[in-house]
Amino acid sequence: MNDFIKNNAELNINKKYSTTFSEGARFLFEAQDENDKKNAFLCFLRGSEDGDIDCTYYLGMCYEYGFGCDIDLEEAVRVYKIAANEGYADAINNLGGCYLHGNGTEKDQAAAFECFSAAYELGSIKACCRMGICYQYGLGVEADGELAMYHYKEAAENNLDIACILLADGYEKGNFVQKSIAEAFKYYKLAAELGNSLAMLKVGEMLIEGKGIKRDVHEGFNFYTLAAKHGNASAKLKMAECLTDGIGTVKNHREATRIYNSLVSSEDVCDIALYKLGIAYLKGRGVDIDKKKAFDYFTLSAEKGHKDALFSLGECYFYGIGCEKNLSEAFGYYNSSAELGNSWGALAIGECFENGFGTNTDYVAAVKAYKKAADLDNIEGLYNIGRCIMEGIGSAAGYHNAQMFISRAANRNHTSATYLFGVLFDKMGSVTDAVNWYMKTILLDVNQIFPDYVSLERKNSMLKRDYLSKTKAKYKLGKLKLRINRSQRNCVEALNYIANSASIGYMPAQLQISKLVKLYGDVKLPQNHEFDESEEEISKSEISFAMNKLGNCYFSGVSGVFKKDEAAAVRCYKIASELGNTNAMYSYGWCLRHGRGTVENNTEAAKWLKLSADKGNANAAYSYGLCCEEGCVTGTKNRREALMYYKKAASAGHVEAGKRYMAIFEKEIR
Repeated sequence: MNDFIKNNAELNINKKYSTTFSEGARFLFEAQDENDKKNAFLCFLRGSEDGDIDCTYYLGMCYEYGFGCDIDLEEAVRVYKIAANEGYADAINNLGGCYLHGNGTEKDQAAAFECFSAAYELGSIKACCRMGICYQYGLGVEADGELAMYHYKEAAENNLDIACILLADGYEKGNFVQKSIAEAFKYYKLAAELGNSLAMLKVGEMLIEGKGIKRDVHEGFNFYTLAAKHGNASAKLKMAECLTDGIGTVKNHREATRIYNSLVSSEDVCDIALYKLGIAYLKGRGVDIDKKKAFDYFTLSAEKGHKDALFSLGECYFYGIGCEKNLSEAFGYYNSSAELGNSWGALAIGECFENGFGTNTDYVAAVKAYKKAADLDNIEGLYNIGRCIMEGIGSAAGYHNAQMFISRAANRNHTSATYLFGVLFDKMGSVTDAVNWYMKTILLDVNQIFPDYVSLERKNSMLKRDYLSKTKAKYKLGKLKLRINRSQRNCVEALNYIANSASIGYMPAQLQISKLVKLYGDVKLPQNHEFDESEEEISKSEISFAMNKLGNCYFSGVSGVFKKDEAAAVRCYKIASELGNTNAMYSYGWCLRHGRGTVENNTEAAKWLKLSADKGNANAAYSYGLCCEEGCVTGTKNRREALMYYKKAASAGHVEAGKRYMAIFEKEIR
């Protein structure tokens, strides 16, 4: 049934209507095409000319809404007046609506209120609700919130769906009544039961959010489904989002994408549907990944002013996703999204200004953009503006001003902000606070949740930064431990923090480990040691030597100092190998070969064993010979190469290599 009919045309089942009206009503309520609508109009016109007041009222609605005829608001007013003069309550109510909005007549709110009052006196529930609207907003009468709620409640108790919604809105917001989410839910649900799709949507949202009422995501999804069946486009969108995230139903990306496709022609939600399709093609949700299609859908949505699509388009241009990389274009789209209130757009603008991406470097503008992101409650904005103030970027350096922003991000478990908060206290001389925040950084999981529109490239960059912050925190904490006291226990803890940071790849920590090895010949931290912050040059070979020693400490464990940690050992061996340490190459290759501290990888193992063997390591030559003999290098056994490396190892005194060489040699002779 047409929404106009549903909301404005009702038949009284206890009233006997004329044959002409009944025929017109049948055409009206069962209209299949424009011809049926025209027939309804003609029936009402004929009946009105014969003095049928019901036909006159419905004729007025036809003129007002263009049902079976062209819209003619002045004619609608004229016809309503005829029915109103006969005391027809609904006609008086509709005439009031024309006065209220200035449709077909001069706008006259006072006359509108008089009409609603008169229709209400005659029993019109719709007029009762409209009186509530007039009282709430002071339309043609002095504003009176309590009277507004009184009329809404009366109309709601007479099962008028729109009155239920208005009353529920009052309870939800605490407008003129005591705030009560339970009462709000009760009246939204009543409106939903009366067939109002907007109320069905609202009930679904409240059930899924569970704010003030018991959360029930399955029932919430059911209400979305019900509203969608009534043609509510927003409900269809919510259904698709639930299917995407598995809220209240089983995840079904294919069905969600089908729904988004069905909504691209919907005027109300087409911008969102196009954006969601862009996300689907970008992430491969229900469709094959197609970055060019994702870019195209973001473009279509952005053209309609969707702020998240504008940001996504900026990401595409910034990282070259589905298009040529273009930083100035990216800057423009980030800016547009920020102007519409996208906090990540404001953040990206700040990064562009700070680093000169797509625009001139402007630190003051960067801080302003970060501040906007922070004001929109973007945790990255809070972190970055705090960082800038702390470092004096685009603003006078000030620890106390920086603390205000950094603390807000740190208290929400932002890893890098938590680390920076430790640095802040460290610089301010508050050692205990610094230790606590460094420790919290180390214990935090790096699990920041990002909106869909943030690109994978940006996420990875931020996650990499956060992991580095954890590594830095270990190094800083290790050094602070000795400032607290120089007990043997603190020295061991300090050494472990610094060593772990070094094993993860933090260069300052690797330099300190190298200096310890250079001074004391081993990885140890005496109680009288003073950390050397000088610019003393440490060679690559010294770092690789120290990292190999550290790897050995982790691999075997050192009583009272290092717990056995083969994964940490492998990290150290890898660092030392890449810096050219022959022994580390052997150890790293051996671990890869046997799956110790890492996933077994024979191809990679053979590469490092051969490199070490070619540099003269006998153990590596023997192990590489085994790889060749067993065929784990190329997948094919190679006894000739095995013999060559066994011989090389045996020549250096490797007994087992000599035995293997002789065994193969004898087989070859036979």
